[in-house]
Amino acid sequence: MTEIALAHYDNTRTDIRKFPRTIPTSMNPINLGAFHLRDVMNIYKPLMMTVAIHRGGRVTVTKDGEIVPFLQFDDASFSYKYVGFCKWDVPVVFFYDCPLLLGGILALALVALASSSSAAKNSTLDISSRAGFTNSYQRYFVYNDVQLTFFEAWHKCRAHGLRLASVHSALDNVKLMAALAQKDINARGPWWIAGTDLGRTGNFVWITSNKRIDGRAGYTNFAAGEEKSACANEHCLVAGDGTGGTQWDSVNCDNRNGYICELDTCDC
Repeated sequence: MTEIALAHYDNTRTDIRKFPRTIPTSMNPINLGAFHLRDVMNIYKPLMMTVAIHRGGRVTVTKDGEIVPFLQFDDASFSYKYVGFCKWDVPVVFFYDCPLLLGGILALALVALASSSSAAKNSTLDISSRAGFTNSYQRYFVYNDVQLTFFEAWHKCRAHGLRLASVHSALDNVKLMAALAQKDINARGPWWIAGTDLGRTGNFVWITSNKRIDGRAGYTNFAAGEEKSACANEHCLVAGDGTGGTQWDSVNCDNRNGYICELDTCDC
């Protein structure tokens, strides 16, 4: 087992820019720097996180001595990269991209992500065999191999043994950000998700569950002005713009985009 320990210091201005982009698993353990997590009372407290890479590719993440269940996953690859969050809802692919470092504040949620060493990430290379993957971390699968219309994407997900993705909570959004961070290096968004208002303009539902997308009663992540589908021909939702964002836009259902699928067994 290889452990990568993230230890805290007293200095919140530790230079994160010196971190390597990839961490060789032969280092055991290594100290990467200082992180502080701002709690709900606006008081700063130390944060200690450890990433353990086990034999066979199982990864566990421990925060302050307790395992974080949704950050665990299994992968045979021993090449890993790290994605942090300036806030719980703002992704950064590498730590030094975080603009809040200028103020010396880094509220960090660490996600250890598997990085494929050979095949293109999120391609359709036998990914349907992973549809039964039960680890709660791995929910979303991003497909960049072909550009499809909304309903073509819906059928394609079913062909993979998955379904077109829905996003029901802030935690789902974190998992979606993590999945998009693994996309093929040359891919650009947006990607189809399962939202549509084709049944009644301005009233979006998840086509996979027929559940209403309503900010008053649940989670939404619409970009400004997109919730009401102002344009007459924009009735299907896409997420992401290729720069790490996950906000939703309503677009023409006949547009051709990449698409995001999810496990059909998720508790939504």
